Amino acid sequence: MKKNATLLLIAVLALSRLVISGSVFAQSITKPSIPEFEAEYIDNSYDIAPTYTIDPYTNNTIIKTYGDHVDNRTIVVKIKNEPFTPFTDSSGNTINMFYNVRYKGTYGKDWTFRYGRERMIMYSAGPDDIYGYKIQDYASQNTIIVIESPAQQGQMDIQVETLKGYTNQTTIQSHIFMSVVGYTFYGEKSGWSNTQTLTIGETQMPTSSPAATPTLTPTVTPTSTPYQIPITIVTFAAIVAAVLILLVYLIKRK
Repeated sequence: MKKNATLLLIAVLALSRLVISGSVFAQSITKPSIPEFEAEYIDNSYDIAPTYTIDPYTNNTIIKTYGDHVDNRTIVVKIKNEPFTPFTDSSGNTINMFYNVRYKGTYGKDWTFRYGRERMIMYSAGPDDIYGYKIQDYASQNTIIVIESPAQQGQMDIQVETLKGYTNQTTIQSHIFMSVVGYTFYGEKSGWSNTQTLTIGETQMPTSSPAATPTLTPTVTPTSTPYQIPITIVTFAAIVAAVLILLVYLIKRK
């Protein structure tokens, strides 16, 4: 009888190890899909009118404050979020979904990257400064990225990339109130989307990015979510219960 009980205990431990290993494997990082996005040029520039007053010595009208022109032209990129729930991997890293944008003049060759490069940050940094990339807006269906217009007129090309994983921040230079930092990304990348060309200087309706080639945009159903853990717990509990019932049965037979 003792031999049977020992064998049953070994079986329980082996099954529990398999269940735990399966839950860790299920949380591996899968490659994200190439994102869909819209880009729009928006001009919110405005003029500040001068103000006038009366000169008390001459009774003439004079300028009190000079007028000014505030240039506020931006490129707004709206990315359609891929369904995703953050989770913690087996090493304790929090896995998130991020986005990056790159752009260039249509007639040029060199891309400018919005994220993932060195930057100077204040010690009261926001999420972009902490992660180095734009973290997905989990409370919305879209993630918005705003870029200062790189030119007054012309055409620019825009591409977007999805990243799934985590980042490490490295301090390059440290100052009293700010630091220069760099970022290293660990995880999977979707690859860059097809190019959307935008006309600078013309406010227009948002244009969706061209559909990516199906062979380059595999649809990946996320399997690495925290909701898989309760299922494995239930499975393990069922196995333990079955073994206990069998053990009681063998004891009664003895």
